[in-house]
Amino acid sequence: MSLLCCFLCLQLDIDVDVSANIYYSYSSSNLFFIHPGFANPSVSRGLLGFSLNPAALNNIESAEIMASGTSAMRAELLTEFAIPFDTLAPIVDTVEFPTEISVQQVGGLDFFGFSMNIRGWKLGIGFQDGDYIGLDFSGSSTPNADYAFDYEYTLTHADITEIPEGDSIPVNISLEAEGDLSFTAEGVGAFRTRSLVFAAAHTLFGLDAGFGFQMTPVSIVGNFSSLFNGSVHSGGSVSVEAVQDWTIDASFEVEIDADSILEC
Repeated sequence: MSLLCCFLCLQLDIDVDVSANIYYSYSSSNLFFIHPGFANPSVSRGLLGFSLNPAALNNIESAEIMASGTSAMRAELLTEFAIPFDTLAPIVDTVEFPTEISVQQVGGLDFFGFSMNIRGWKLGIGFQDGDYIGLDFSGSSTPNADYAFDYEYTLTHADITEIPEGDSIPVNISLEAEGDLSFTAEGVGAFRTRSLVFAAAHTLFGLDAGFGFQMTPVSIVGNFSSLFNGSVHSGGSVSVEAVQDWTIDASFEVEIDADSILEC
């Protein structure tokens, strides 16, 4: 009768530090709620949306100045995300990574404009902050894994016909592996638009007319860096106990797929 015994031991230690900061500013939405003329040319009046409809400056009597800003707000979120590791071994399902996320509304000047009436000509200049979204994050991890496998089998006459009935040959295979990996990553990214507007308006033949010039530079920046560093150490042994005057030549094969020993 053949005896088969397998022992599998896996120890996985993972230390993770992940943080992300999200920055945003939706100036166009803020200005819309101040007055819909910032988004709808048909209801623009004076400095309220003259960047979309320069003719709106004809509502200026003598001079007008306007400024609008948004305060900064910040929220912190502590959460965690899971990564499945069921390919390592059936006893390991997922690993939870704690994560710190902050969301911040970037305060500042949304709009500043000035206009004046010079001999029937209405001239205006304005600065309008555009939408902004930015992200910076950092993460580091130092996982360490110990993998041990013991395989014991007893050869008998049923396995090798040259072994006399009643005799047996114990075979023991041991495999150990240890590995560690350090990982760091960080990155930043941002998207922003801003506008500078010049406009002039005049009433011609009873009609409000206007023309303008708008400059809207778009800024996109990004940077990402990462570093991996690790090593794996392994070793194994095979022991065979022969009976009487037997000479045994032992050989074995181990197939490893997805970090799991499938066949021996």
